[in-house]
Amino acid sequence: MHRFKAWIRRGLLFLLCLGVVIFVRIALYLAKFTQIRRWLVTPADGSRDNAARAHVVARTVSRAARYVPKATCMTQALTGQAILSWFGVPTDLIIGAASAATPDVAEATDFHAWLIWQETVILGGEELTRRDFSALSRMSSQHV
Repeated sequence: MHRFKAWIRRGLLFLLCLGVVIFVRIALYLAKFTQIRRWLVTPADGSRDNAARAHVVARTVSRAARYVPKATCMTQALTGQAILSWFGVPTDLIIGAASAATPDVAEATDFHAWLIWQETVILGGEELTRRDFSALSRMSSQHV
């Protein structure tokens, strides 16, 4: 019975993550990032620093994003921060830039978003291992 309940919980979490990824993906097309973040992220007081929950939600968001076309790093990071804030887990959403080797090219800069929990990257870390990104903005779920 315990395994069945765990399976149900994982399934419900996946559906929640999938729904929020879809919402964020559409909302980023229609509205400003700051407005969407205000709609979704609630202040997380830090009283529930749960490592297991942070990593499970991050993995589930990443898995759900595979089913949504063009669910970028920004979509995933914002979704992860929103859901974890609902569970009371504080995170920081980082937006960074990496310059290409040829500064003359108009598209010489790539941008990336990632999610940090207690100074550990939990979403968007794959790209960070390939390129060197400098943080441009850091938004905490403790101060929305």
